[in-house]
Amino acid sequence: DVVIVGAGINGVATARELALRGLRVAVVEAGDFAGATSNGSSKLLHGGLRYLEHILDWFLVREAQVEKNLQIMLAPHLCHALPFLLPFWDDSGVAPWKRWAMMFIYQRLAWGTGQPSYKHLSTAQLQQQLPGIRQTGLSEGFEYMDGQMDDHRLALENLLDARDHGAIACSYVKVAGFVENSAGRVIKAQVQDMLGETSFEISGKVFINTAGPQ
Repeated sequence: DVVIVGAGINGVATARELALRGLRVAVVEAGDFAGATSNGSSKLLHGGLRYLEHILDWFLVREAQVEKNLQIMLAPHLCHALPFLLPFWDDSGVAPWKRWAMMFIYQRLAWGTGQPSYKHLSTAQLQQQLPGIRQTGLSEGFEYMDGQMDDHRLALENLLDARDHGAIACSYVKVAGFVENSAGRVIKAQVQDMLGETSFEISGKVFINTAGPQ
């Protein structure tokens, strides 16, 4: 039913969701599973705090907050909560009211997820927790909760679960081209076995490209 090109976290998570719904899924990856972008991230499982300041995308932040805490709940062996300290100085360029508003909204957008509330920190508390922090102009800070993950293992567990539900996944199988029907719709992927040096075709009703920036 579906052929997915690229087995990073987007590809394998999509494969898992489709396989759970009874669709026949094939995933092809030109290298190692989750070996590129999904294995080179910051490992941060974040709720999108920066999106509040830069683009005011409340819906995106809400979605990120829910997904972050859901991952921590469903995969505690791979994802865990991680506290962050956010200090501000007089020359930070962020007005005090804006700091409080940002933290308040961020916490409200995590409503119902069980995320611990943020804490306001005085300059003395900041200096105690961060002894080497620049003290000149230090005004206040906040402690808030985000998360950290083992992203490579998380991708592999999604892949294994997809396979357990019937998906077929092959690494070191590179897509060389596509075959279209008379209406211009892709009906086959031409793939090359990078190890066996053989070529073959995979038919599908839908093709999804999750190959990433590379």
